Parts: sequence; structure tokens; C-alpha cells
Amino acid sequence: MSTLISSLLGGVTSALSGIWGYVAAAGLSAAVAAAGTGYVVHKMDAADLANLKLQYAQANIKAVNVALSIQSRQDRIAESTAIAESAAQQKIVVQTITLKEKVPYYVTRSIPCISFGLVRVLDAAAAGVDPGNLPLATGQSNDACAALTAVDLARSVAANYGAARQNAEQLTALQAWAAANHVASK
Repeated sequence: MSTLISSLLGGVTSALSGIWGYVAAAGLSAAVAAAGTGYVVHKMDAADLANLKLQYAQANIKAVNVALSIQSRQDRIAESTAIAESAAQQKIVVQTITLKEKVPYYVTRSIPCISFGLVRVLDAAAAGVDPGNLPLATGQSNDACAALTAVDLARSVAANYGAARQNAEQLTALQAWAAANHVASK
């Protein structure tokens, strides 16, 4: 067996003699150098990767903090808008109730009658239809007196106006909230 190894090594050493020995040595040196360079490049890649992971974590923390700040501003806006809108709604309700209570003082019962025609026009306006599409009671005309008094009519109109003001206040508050949130989200 040692003869076999000697003959193989002898063949390798004789093959590496001369110019071919230099070529083999240069190739072996290049392979070792490349392996070392790969190891160094790998170490630099690992450092770059660790740096990228750190940058990502820092950016993520910053984004979360920005989002929390925006959310906090929007929460404060929502709260203040809701409080202001609630106070405005309460004021409108009190004004409407007070106005309805004062109707008998300002509207006397001496008005001869409220006509069916006036009732039909007001009902049509509330429903968004043509007054001619609303039925009259059998045997009644637009000039006939309805069972509605001027006081009842005034109270009904005051209540409807109060509801319309409440709706307008809700829309105004919603617009203010949307505008403030738009500014806060920047």
C-alpha cells in the first residue's frame, strides 16, 4: 500500500515539476485567496444585514410613534368636536321647547281657520312632493277649514325648524371634525 501511495505521490510530484508546478501553485493560491475573500465578504454582508435590520427597527419605531401622535391629535379633536356639538344640540333643543311653549302668547286662537290647502302645502314641502299629489278628505276643498288650530300649526312649524337646525348643526360639526382631522393627519 505504501508503494501505491509513493507511486501516486511520485506521479503528482513529477507532474508538478517544471512549468506545470508553477501553474498548479498559482491555481491553488488563487483558490485559497478566493475562499478567504469569500469569508471576508460574508462577514461584511452579515454586518450590512445587521445594520439594515437595525435601521428597519428604528424606522418602524419612528412610524409607530408618528402614528400614535396623529391618533392622539385626532382623538382630542373628536372629543372636543363631540362636546361642542352636544352643547350646540342641547341649546337648540332648549330653544325649540321654549319657543313651542311661547306659541300661545304670540299666536291667538282668533284666526278663523287653517285651510286644508295650507296644510297640504306644508305636508308636501315636508315630504318633497307636489301638493296636488296629496289627497283631500272626502267632500273637502283646499279652502275648507282643517281641524288644526293656528297654535298647533305654529308648534309644529317650530318643532320642524328646531329639527332642521339640529341637522344643520350636526353637518357643521362633521365638517369641522373632518377639516381638523385633515390638518392633524399631516
